[in-house]
Amino acid sequence: MRIQAVLLLCLAITCAFLPVLEAEQLGDKDISTMNTGGKQTWPELVGKPYAEAEAVIKRDAPGILVSKVKPGSMMTMDYREDRVRVFVDNDDKVEKAPSLG
Repeated sequence: MRIQAVLLLCLAITCAFLPVLEAEQLGDKDISTMNTGGKQTWPELVGKPYAEAEAVIKRDAPGILVSKVKPGSMMTMDYREDRVRVFVDNDDKVEKAPSLG
């Protein structure tokens, strides 16, 4: 039982300092736009087919993960600067402006 408590404490300490370490490595870079050329949202894609939206986002932001979110889908609530979520309707058309995170 004592070993589990020590391991849990070590894990908590590691998780607490990880964001600090990542921030130090990035320096003064703005992580929210470093992979997108400054773009954070794509409002012009509302109403477009998902395939077209995905192609535009990948062209504008190479290396960004494009994630399709269908109606009623479950998803995590974490923020990731390397991901753009594209919310689509039942016809696979973009419902709202895709955005970074």
